[in-house]
Amino acid sequence: MADEQSSVYRRLYLYGRLLVGHGWDTAAFWIATAYSIYTFVVSIHIQQRVLLAINIDPHQRLAVCGFGLAAFFLYAGFRAWSDERELHRIAAVSVADPKAVVHVQCSGRQASVLVTNEGSLAEFYGVFSIEGMVGANRQTGLFCRWEHTDSPKAKIARGQTCRIILADLIWSHPIATAQWNIRTTTDNGAPANIEAIYSSSATTVPICRAPDILLTGAIIAEPDLVNGIQPFRVVLKAFASAEE
Repeated sequence: MADEQSSVYRRLYLYGRLLVGHGWDTAAFWIATAYSIYTFVVSIHIQQRVLLAINIDPHQRLAVCGFGLAAFFLYAGFRAWSDERELHRIAAVSVADPKAVVHVQCSGRQASVLVTNEGSLAEFYGVFSIEGMVGANRQTGLFCRWEHTDSPKAKIARGQTCRIILADLIWSHPIATAQWNIRTTTDNGAPANIEAIYSSSATTVPICRAPDILLTGAIIAEPDLVNGIQPFRVVLKAFASAEE
């Protein structure tokens, strides 16, 4: 009951704001237009005749003013009512559709993507491509792998956050070499790893750095996201990752 009352008050407040705004716009437009035409187009002689013609009986001035105010409020009120209903409809649709907030997390040992759903329950998935020297024939149209499931698609409820692990930096000892291991999965939910061809070494002189690898992808949902497909770009450098 309290929520319904609050919603009614919000709509009345919005209606009042729109009424004042449209009223001001309407009055300013018509007064400026009429005054411009009257002063710049109409001759002085005609202006004088118009003033004589519109001479209003003092006893009728109140009725004329009331009629003008009624017409003004009817017009401005209709526009405010129409706009308020449209804004309310858009807000309702926005809540009903899924909305993704994507945040890339990069650290020295891992690159991941956090996906938060701010809309209704939906099925999310990510796709990406690889640009760089990796040990795989297929480098485009790859499915992202979620942290909690090997399936390419994951249902995310409103307010829930799920993580995609893009890649891990694997260190080998005792020679202290680092090599990126990219995570992916198939449409059947079979996990797979793609290794970088070259590794980096922090103990050699000079330090050996592997070429950068670029991961370009997007987060998609079914039904469609209200804020559209969300892209991401991550660079896997020799000893760390970075969002591009």
